[in-house]
Amino acid sequence: MLTLMHEDIYVYVDPIIPVSEAKTATDTFTFANDAVEQVSDIGIFTINVSSGNYTKVVVKVGDKTTTINVPLAAGETFVANFRDLYFSKDNSIYFPTDDIVELKDNSKEDIVITLTGSGSATVERMYNKVQINDNDVWFVDSISVDHSFEQTKKVLYDGSEKNVRNEKKTYSFSINGLWSQKEIDKFTDLFRVRLVDEEGTKLETLANCTVNSLNYSSSSGGDFTYAISGSCEKIF
Repeated sequence: MLTLMHEDIYVYVDPIIPVSEAKTATDTFTFANDAVEQVSDIGIFTINVSSGNYTKVVVKVGDKTTTINVPLAAGETFVANFRDLYFSKDNSIYFPTDDIVELKDNSKEDIVITLTGSGSATVERMYNKVQINDNDVWFVDSISVDHSFEQTKKVLYDGSEKNVRNEKKTYSFSINGLWSQKEIDKFTDLFRVRLVDEEGTKLETLANCTVNSLNYSSSSGGDFTYAISGSCEKIF
């Protein structure tokens, strides 16, 4: 556990919100992706063909590609859902012929979509993006960040258990001493927490956080103070 007092650090809460970005071209569509200090989200791509004909869709990230052999004509729409691994045109499902591309966490990578054929199309990407918030949380008394390690076990033929090499990591946090609902409202459904010291040096970034509980109690001065606890997917 790492516990830090507010006079030593500032706490920033960055909302993670759904956004969309659309590009129109003949065959190549490049989407810049910034997942520094974040859990990446490649998202969902919707391809609308306005003219011409295409025979396949290729999605490239780094040196890896995903190819879907799907005929597309003017007026047709193809959805490449990389969250649920669902690829469809109307009621027809198409399966990639290559491995599924993935974005790396805590990195910058371009996503390049190429349509084989000729014509014009629009590609829209729906994904989650961090929205920077430069207003720190006020009046924090203390912060706790917990790293838990759950050892994975397997059951042997005789019923006994044996530890295996890989272990599951879980992260949780609590923030105590919040003074008002206005500060509570900074914690949205999904968010990122940045811990920065008084000299502006980053200490830790908690990515893809959710609130699990909210409590309030009377302080020594007679006022109510709030405490928030939750979990996050990764820490950078």
